[in-house]
Amino acid sequence: MKIDINPASRKRYDALFELMFSETGTYLERSLDLLKMNKAQFKEVFDNTGKKYEIFFDDKFAGFFWIENRNDTTHIHALIIFKKFRRKGIGNYV
Repeated sequence: MKIDINPASRKRYDALFELMFSETGTYLERSLDLLKMNKAQFKEVFDNTGKKYEIFFDDKFAGFFWIENRNDTTHIHALIIFKKFRRKGIGNYV
């Protein structure tokens, strides 16, 4: 088992953003409604806040995470792992 974490390039942000929506079902859309934020506004936050890292499991793209360091706290905004890679210890590694 080999887990690699690599910074996501800006070119990948659009794909990661759409992946986040596809993997969270309606949860993210409902959250944006509560925040009174549309998808375009959220995309702006995604593109300009924190850092995004891609996760590879045995050289296969397994998901990504989005974090932000603010003051003395690290905020995990998203941790998206494809179903077929879950329960393999990736979350513990990240």
